[in-house]
Amino acid sequence: MAIYDLFISYSSKDRPWAEKAYTDLLAYDRRLRIFFDRESIPAGATWRQELTNAIDNSKHLLFFWSKNADSPNASGTKEVDPEIYDFIANLKSTPQLEGSQRQVFYVPLEGEHGGGVADFQGFPALKPFYKPGENDLGISNVAIAGSVGQQEWERMIRMVGDRIIDVDSAKPVIAGIIATNSGQVPLINQIHGKKKGRGGPTLDEFLAGFDLTWDVVRDRYGQDALDWRPQGKDTILTLLEQIRIRVNATLDSADRFRWKYVDLTTAPDYMQEIKDIYEQPSIVLFDPISLYDDDLCAGVLRDLEKINYVGKEESVIVSLSPTIQNVEDLQAMYLRSRSNFLEDYLYPNIPPVTVCCARCALDVQRTSQIDPLIRNRIRYPHLLNKVKTDREAAKETTGQR
Repeated sequence: MAIYDLFISYSSKDRPWAEKAYTDLLAYDRRLRIFFDRESIPAGATWRQELTNAIDNSKHLLFFWSKNADSPNASGTKEVDPEIYDFIANLKSTPQLEGSQRQVFYVPLEGEHGGGVADFQGFPALKPFYKPGENDLGISNVAIAGSVGQQEWERMIRMVGDRIIDVDSAKPVIAGIIATNSGQVPLINQIHGKKKGRGGPTLDEFLAGFDLTWDVVRDRYGQDALDWRPQGKDTILTLLEQIRIRVNATLDSADRFRWKYVDLTTAPDYMQEIKDIYEQPSIVLFDPISLYDDDLCAGVLRDLEKINYVGKEESVIVSLSPTIQNVEDLQAMYLRSRSNFLEDYLYPNIPPVTVCCARCALDVQRTSQIDPLIRNRIRYPHLLNKVKTDREAAKETTGQR
């Protein structure tokens, strides 16, 4: 009997929402085994028996609840309720499946489901975007780029996907963030038009190169570096979570990673954090605007230089452009389609096939440009093993001669 990672339960009238969840969870990780009736029940199969078997053999349940789900369908039966109660009953007798602690995810689109279901992980923030009077039931409201609806939807997909793959057991990679904060903004207000000691452009001159002004970008900074919004919309945490999901979707389970976020500008145990950045898998991301905050931010880069972080082959350092683009990197797609020359740089294989030594990226304008850097950092242990294996093979060959 097939084991599923997730069973999606919904009223047929709410299909647009369930269908988008199915599509987006497969985009999260194409290897997820998801039971979605329209795709999973073979032609000619006994519909109700297939559903029962799938519920009994699914690790997790995601269900959408609305008035549609609470009313009988054309055949006079309810669609969602039996699936919820069958899963909960099965959950009590079999709390684990293939080593996974089984869980229910509850998306209340309209109204509330009774019977203690509210005790399960729910996503009520999606309710305002459900529009029963519209043809698509409002699902387009969670697909508007940068909207609150999209953010809440992506949060739901991320939480469900992370639970399915047990992201807590993934290898941690430190994301050290260097960015100023709202407490330092008054100081930068005083110096943004002035030259720095070493010369170079003023902050105003630097920003003018991006058609920006200090008045526009100063609202991008929050209480600490983790609140920094590189492009004025999503925080650095949201952008990095998108990268994590994108990269993990193509990795074997043993190579998947999770972020350990560190604000390098206000870390209470700063020297220990710097030591961890040097010794553990890590990536450092900095805001070039914030380097005009000389004492708080530029000093961190100088400290990384002192410990020779930049001299380590496996180190990754990224400067994010003030005008990040989130569109697909068509240039990278074109280069990969025309030649294998940059294939291993643009899409590093894990384990490695060849060796590419590029580890730094400055003025990154698309978050997708960070993906190969992360992949290179994750595959570094594989590279070391490959070099060791190749050397041992060479020695054996020489000895045979």
